[in-house]
Amino acid sequence: MHRLFTALVAAIGLSFSVLPVSAGAATFTLAGTTFRSCWEDTEGFTSPPDLQPIPLPAGSPGTHFLRQTDTSTSSTVVLNTNGTLTSTITGTTIRSTTTGRVNGSETVCNGTWTFDAATQRLSTTSTCNFTNTFGGSSTGTLDQQAIYRLAGTILVLAEPPTPVVETVNVLTGSGAPFSYQRVCGRSGTLHLVQ
Repeated sequence: MHRLFTALVAAIGLSFSVLPVSAGAATFTLAGTTFRSCWEDTEGFTSPPDLQPIPLPAGSPGTHFLRQTDTSTSSTVVLNTNGTLTSTITGTTIRSTTTGRVNGSETVCNGTWTFDAATQRLSTTSTCNFTNTFGGSSTGTLDQQAIYRLAGTILVLAEPPTPVVETVNVLTGSGAPFSYQRVCGRSGTLHLVQ
């Protein structure tokens, strides 16, 4: 199994580097799980490497919060040999706010991927659309980046040296539209389905 997966990952990298863009018929489907713990702040964060939450304004109208969230997800990722990807993610989030809140979401992402055979790393960049399925009725968008490293027969999510500040744009729902930033720690794996 290990040799098969290693050969497949090498084929993915080789396909991306030598096949013309129009030869994108082949796909590789991966499934995985991720755990994410984040600080979310409508006011943003200080510059790296400090990345401290900016305090909330006193008495300002509008949507303002500083909260910690913990999210567990399951996902399916389809890598096309032309360097594009699609992913479908289902998640449950627990928010640490004064009232506490649990919500679920479905997210669909489209993006690109590259594979570096020398470092055995798969890098992805995606634009995503999310919809809350329970615990609220929000929809919105966000951009995500991820790096996975090959470890035996699985791809393991690798944290960047400096955390990435992501911006989440809430388009509909309570208090929308508004945006907030988040800084997250993540762990997760992907394995080959087909």
